[in-house]
Amino acid sequence: MDSTYGCVALRQRGVVAATKNWWALLRPEETSLILGLVSLNNEWAALKDTPVFLPAKSPSVPFRLIAAELVVGVVVLALCGPAPALPEIETALAKHWRSAYNLAASARSIYAKGFYFPGLEETSTAAAFAVFNAEKRRVLTSTASRPLLDVLSAFYRSVDFDLGAGAEHQMSETFANFDKLKCFALRHQQFEFYAIFPPKISTFSMRNSAHRTLQIVLKEKHFAIIK
Repeated sequence: MDSTYGCVALRQRGVVAATKNWWALLRPEETSLILGLVSLNNEWAALKDTPVFLPAKSPSVPFRLIAAELVVGVVVLALCGPAPALPEIETALAKHWRSAYNLAASARSIYAKGFYFPGLEETSTAAAFAVFNAEKRRVLTSTASRPLLDVLSAFYRSVDFDLGAGAEHQMSETFANFDKLKCFALRHQQFEFYAIFPPKISTFSMRNSAHRTLQIVLKEKHFAIIK
């Protein structure tokens, strides 16, 4: 398709793998719009061709968003221009992806439903967390639950680690307490960590858990996508 903007995604969970330009040159709100369009589209077909306007990259001229479902729930997405025609794309998909169908099917199992933290009792684990690489604009989340993602997103928007930039002491940690949950955030180098905890956890345990979990994510090879 002569495109450098492409990814493999799970319809309800997010990107599994993507091209360099997908990460580097598309803004987060643009990739979110694309993934939202795919995940919320109930009239699904094996191959779709949809015009999309991108707020920053192309607000007045639409790209073509090609979406091909390799196996149920696993989709190849690409942004391209007027060519090639859809029948040519269908032929190319069969040619280039046939040998990868088993691998595509296995992609559905690589997203964990949740993470438990070493050294803490089960009642003191986080319900969900997200790690954000501010330099590369990449996000790794431990959950596909829409309510938990909404809480993490709202907490992320409420935290400003750059507040007081230039001051002698800049904020590197913060937390918030609510009736039914607690939230904790920290910044380490270019990484930001956001987590939701049960309301009974102590602030000390929450802080230790957050630091320990971020270090696990940054060290483990299978979380390399965030780096």
